[in-house]
Amino acid sequence: MIRAEVTGSERCTAEGITAKTSSPVIGLCQKLLKAGHDPETPMEVYRGATLALQIRSIGEAARLSVGSHGVGFIPRRKVRTGLAHALI
Repeated sequence: MIRAEVTGSERCTAEGITAKTSSPVIGLCQKLLKAGHDPETPMEVYRGATLALQIRSIGEAARLSVGSHGVGFIPRRKVRTGLAHALI
């Protein structure tokens, strides 16, 4: 189990690694994988003393991105296309 701390709206830290992005928990999961952590490892994310989020596995979370309307999560695509803009 990894214990992470989220501060502000763009920073999440665990195991000496910090992610500063608009999706800090997902960014942290990606960085933890790159650092060699087991993808099956669960993570608890705290804001101060309050448990804010439980991650079943950092590998699963690393494959997500925030939904297009800022609500919920969708599978992360490796390459985003401009097709929608081309059809306008």
